[in-house]
Amino acid sequence: MTMVNKKDATARIYLRATGSTVPMNNVPVRLHIRAGNVWYQADALGKATASINQANRDDAEIYFNVNFSNNVIVDFYAEVDPNNVIAETNENNNCYPTLSCSSPSPYLTRTFQNGVTKKIVGYRLRYHPTGYSGTQYAGGWAVNGGGADWLEQVLPMRNNGIDYSLRSGYLDWTSSLSTGDGQHALIQNLNSLWTLENVFAFWFSGAFTGARHVYGWAPSAGYSAAMPICRFIRMRAG
Repeated sequence: MTMVNKKDATARIYLRATGSTVPMNNVPVRLHIRAGNVWYQADALGKATASINQANRDDAEIYFNVNFSNNVIVDFYAEVDPNNVIAETNENNNCYPTLSCSSPSPYLTRTFQNGVTKKIVGYRLRYHPTGYSGTQYAGGWAVNGGGADWLEQVLPMRNNGIDYSLRSGYLDWTSSLSTGDGQHALIQNLNSLWTLENVFAFWFSGAFTGARHVYGWAPSAGYSAAMPICRFIRMRAG
């Protein structure tokens, strides 16, 4: 996944050791980070085990944010027991990706790219096709902004990079979304509205003007899947 500026990130550092005292808790770890030719450091504690299993939360976790406005190359290296408080038979293998902390290069290197922003507009459905008896009006956590917050977490996008709003009112919808025909009809409807308010913005203006994505929100009882489709995204709500 693309690494993005101004987005919270986590470095997970796993520790492996041998000896009669393994596993060992509260092993100090220091992450060295260089960005814009400036070195930073952050400390954490981890659990040293005989073998590394990334399914376990034994790691030392360090949270950071590369707060630059342009693409920047970031170098990393991790140092175990930086202050030598733990007695070891070998003090010369406590750095990664190289063993020696006195000469840690080469580093782990990643490019953090300038974080993009998006305007997303949600349009709630009043969903009442023939035979449907569930909730008609879309609403809930996802509709009210939770969906946009979730996308900011999973997409390569800066913190608060989504400008999310709801179009006022409800789109009256009587075609079932349980079939491909009904789903495509909804996409076509949203596409037509978006086109009117963007391609022909000199005649029309509205909530969709400038939007990069549009959500047609249906009640979860009416549509129980989340699927991105082209410019317009449907997600369940409720």
